[in-house]
Amino acid sequence: MQTDVATETKNSLSGIRLFAGMPAEALKAVEAQCRWVEAGPQQAVLARDDQSEQVFFVVAGTVRVTGFSSDGAETALGEVSAGGLFGDLSAVNCEERTAEMVGDSDGLVAIMPGDAFRSVLMDHPPIAVRHVEQLANALKCQQAGGGQSSGLSPRQRVFGELIQLAVPNPVGDGSWLIDKVPNHDEIAGRAGAEKTEVAMAIGTLARDGIVERKHRTLVIRDHPRLTMLANMQ
Repeated sequence: MQTDVATETKNSLSGIRLFAGMPAEALKAVEAQCRWVEAGPQQAVLARDDQSEQVFFVVAGTVRVTGFSSDGAETALGEVSAGGLFGDLSAVNCEERTAEMVGDSDGLVAIMPGDAFRSVLMDHPPIAVRHVEQLANALKCQQAGGGQSSGLSPRQRVFGELIQLAVPNPVGDGSWLIDKVPNHDEIAGRAGAEKTEVAMAIGTLARDGIVERKHRTLVIRDHPRLTMLANMQ
């Protein structure tokens, strides 16, 4: 499987979106509860029959998510890139895993015991609220990608994906940031939309002053308005 990483400078959760804005000392306490491992392409990060309640934070690289139908057929569910996490739902509801994770590139993953993760959520209410928001957005995007029953258009799914990727700007000016924003192909795959739809959606948001591109960072200037656009049906 993976090998433990010894390099201390790599062991940081500062890039994990769930923990954006967490005070440095509190973040260090969270980091101290993690085990840090490297995972290369095609290396198993989480097995489907894993019985633990561990939570996995993708510090660097990308992992591929695979689900299984009732007859055992594999189904590609997407990818989790740096800044994301997985395994958190099982840690919260204590139910068995329904997917497996495999490294898609060389990367670094921080692994936290489920009970420690639950303690973090209880001790830091803003993090708990953000976690609920992320789960809700992920569910909505998943439902949207699965068919027309959700009633969301491809453009709305793109808006929802941007909301899911964003974190509050630490300067506290009300804006939100997507650091190292994924390319249009990646966003299209995650949102179940065409690449051209992603380009048009972001272009429209930029013209309306809702977002602004700064190098590799997408700044969401009007988060409430973007949320409204994502939820209009």
